[in-house]
Amino acid sequence: MKKEKALRIEWTKVIYRLLNELNPDTNVDSTNNDCDEGSDKRISQVVQAMLDIKKDKENEEIKSGGEQDATVSISNLTVEQALECSSILSELNNSISDPMDKAFFTNDIRVALMTFRVLSEEELCLEGSAGNTNSVPRPPIPGTN
Repeated sequence: MKKEKALRIEWTKVIYRLLNELNPDTNVDSTNNDCDEGSDKRISQVVQAMLDIKKDKENEEIKSGGEQDATVSISNLTVEQALECSSILSELNNSISDPMDKAFFTNDIRVALMTFRVLSEEELCLEGSAGNTNSVPRPPIPGTN
């Protein structure tokens, strides 16, 4: 139960740190004394690395003249691909020997990727709500299209 609580706290910190970095005007205090210093450092490294990956994908989109959509690239990214894209994440992954810490680490990356997906879907919804309801995304439910 203690590890489950720690994992939930860590997920929350990843989400709010990402949101704070992406939109500093709506800064939310994500401090929590329930997280140890090692976890806090790992979260900061994951968040920074994920932001760097996002920026790299956006630069690739600009260089390709829009042929490579950064939003799609980030949305389709897997944990393994994120590790390949970031030397910080790769080094951190290789330095973690404890299986529980490794699980927390990979979950931090998954949470960051999911946060990027949700933000892009929210953006699509807001664009779609401006009159065109056909572009509003739907949940990926198998068997429905």
